[in-house]
Amino acid sequence: MFDQIRTGTVQIADKSPVGGLWAPNKNNWGPRVGFAWDVLGNGTLALRGGYGIGYERNFGNVTYNVIQNPPNYATISVTNGIDVPQGTLPIFVDNLGPLGGAGSTCGDPSAVPAGTSCFPNPSLRAVQQNIPTAYVQFWSGTVDYQLLRNSVFSIEYVGSKGTHEYSIANLNAAGYGSTFLGDALSTNRLNYQYSNINYRGANGFNSYNGVNLKFQSTNLFNKGLYLTANYTWSHAIDNLSSTFSDGTAGNYTLGFLDPFNANLNKGNADYDIRNRFVLSGTWNIPWGSNMSQGWERQAFGGWSFSPILNIRSGLPYTIYDGTQITQTGLGYSDPFYIPTQPINQRGSASNSTAVAPNLFNYLPLPIDPTTGIPVGAGVALAVPVCATLDHGGCVYSTNGLPQGHRNSYTGPGYWNMNFVIAKTFKLTERYNLQFRSEFYDAFNHSNYYINAVNLDVEQGTGVTAIQALKGEPGGGLPSILPTERRNIQFALKLNF
Repeated sequence: MFDQIRTGTVQIADKSPVGGLWAPNKNNWGPRVGFAWDVLGNGTLALRGGYGIGYERNFGNVTYNVIQNPPNYATISVTNGIDVPQGTLPIFVDNLGPLGGAGSTCGDPSAVPAGTSCFPNPSLRAVQQNIPTAYVQFWSGTVDYQLLRNSVFSIEYVGSKGTHEYSIANLNAAGYGSTFLGDALSTNRLNYQYSNINYRGANGFNSYNGVNLKFQSTNLFNKGLYLTANYTWSHAIDNLSSTFSDGTAGNYTLGFLDPFNANLNKGNADYDIRNRFVLSGTWNIPWGSNMSQGWERQAFGGWSFSPILNIRSGLPYTIYDGTQITQTGLGYSDPFYIPTQPINQRGSASNSTAVAPNLFNYLPLPIDPTTGIPVGAGVALAVPVCATLDHGGCVYSTNGLPQGHRNSYTGPGYWNMNFVIAKTFKLTERYNLQFRSEFYDAFNHSNYYINAVNLDVEQGTGVTAIQALKGEPGGGLPSILPTERRNIQFALKLNF
C-alpha cells in the first residue's frame, strides 16, 4: 500500500482504470422481513420482530471536492516564516501573489525573491477506486403486554451494525515517508509530488445495541390522562462518528489516528448516550367540564397540561496528548491521552469550582509533582510495527501501557423540561377556540458542556465544563458558550 501511494498518479475520471470516479457496485441487495404474533389470541400479548439492510449514497460534498485536484485546479498554502522568510509577505496587487518565484530561482530557495515562493505541492482529494457502498443491518424485537384496559407495557430491543461507512483520512502526512518506507529525511511524505492526500474511503464502522422500557396509556383510569414514558439503555461503538469528524467535544483530528489502521479509533461513539428517560403526555383536566352552569364550564373546563421531560447521561469525549506528535511521524492527528495513574472518568462541576465566568473545573488529571504536567503526558509513542509494507496495519503502544481508546471519558448529564398549558373554549358543535401558553426550558435550567478547546493536556492540567448562558453570549465571553434560557410563547388556534 505504501509503495502504491508513492508511485500513484492523478487520473482524469473517464480515463481511470475503473472508467470513472469509482467503480459501480451492483450487488447491493437490501431485504427486509418482519413479523407480529398475537401469542394468546386475545390481543393482550404480542411479539414483534424484524430485520433489514439499508444502503447509503456517497454524499456529494465528499466526492464533489475532487474538482480541487490538478490539472485544472490546485489547493495550496504559503506559510509566512516557512515557505517565505518571516515577515516578508506584503499585500500583493498582481495575480501571482506570493507565487512570484519562478524559473531557475525555484531550484535554489535562497535565491527566491523575498516575499515570494515557488509553487508548493498541491493537496489532493482522492476517492477509493473500488469504494463499496455503505450499508447498515438493523434488527429489533418487542414484547407488548396490555396491563390495563388502555395501557400497554413494552420491552423493546434494537440493534444495528454499520459497515463500509464513508471516511476521510490523510494518507500523505509529513513524516509518513520516513515512518513507513524508511526515508532518510524525517519529514518526507509517501508521495513526493503532492502534500496532504485526503482519501475518501469506506473504512468506518459502527454498532448499536439498545433496550427500551416503555409504558403507554390512553385515558388512564378514565381521568383524561394520556401518558408515554420511555427509559432507554444503549451503547454505540464506532471508529468514526461522522465523515468530517465534526461531532461532539474533542475532535482534534480529521479522520483516523492512523489512516492505515482504522481500528485504533474504535471506541464509544460521539453520540453514545447510555441512559435516557423521556416522559411526555397530555392531561385533559376533567373536573371543570362537569359543572352544571354553562359559564362555569367555559371558565373552569377545557384546561389541559402537556409536559415533556428529557433526562439523559452525558456525551463521551476524548482527552488528547500532542506533546510528542512531531516525533511519531503521525503529524496529522494527536494520540489519545493514557494516564499512568488511576483516574475517575466521570467528573462533576459546580459553582464552587468556577475558574472563569461560566467556566468550571470538571475532571482534574493526576499531576506529576516534579514536572507539573499530567502524568502520562508527553510519553513518546513507540515506533510502529508493521507486519509487511502492504499490510497497512500498525499497532502503537506507550512504554508497554495498554492502548487508550477514543471517547473513554464521560461528560456532564443533561435535563430539560418543556410544557404546554392550554384552555379550550367550545364555540359550536364544529368550532372551538384554543389558547395555548408554551414553556420551553420551563425551569430556566442551564446544563454543563465539556469545554472542547482544552482537551489536549499540553494546554492544561484538567478538563473544564461550560455552563450554558441565560442570555446571548457577550461581555467578552467566548462565542462557543451555548445558550439555554426559558422561552415562553402564546398562541390562539381555531379548530374545526
